Amino acid sequence: MQLLLQEVRDARRLRQEDVAQVLERSKTWVSRIEHKHHPLTVRDLARFARLYNVHPWDLVRFLRFPAPATWPAPLCAACEARWHAALAAEEGAGK
Repeated sequence: MQLLLQEVRDARRLRQEDVAQVLERSKTWVSRIEHKHHPLTVRDLARFARLYNVHPWDLVRFLRFPAPATWPAPLCAACEARWHAALAAEEGAGK
């Protein structure tokens, strides 16, 4: 997975200082996130996406697997079967 934070920021013609001010973080923090020296949380990814007016998936390039075409991503067949079994078990337990 590759983060595209710097590329999108550059395309928006924003400086790290601008992003830091809006996100109420330091310029150093933004730099460390962009250069992968600091972990990016899902919450921060959502904040960057909101700031850049894009979907969070637009800030991530998947190198091994393509991004889901729809959101939420559809479940694989095995996961969907487990989900239906869990729902049936809950309904059975509730009676």
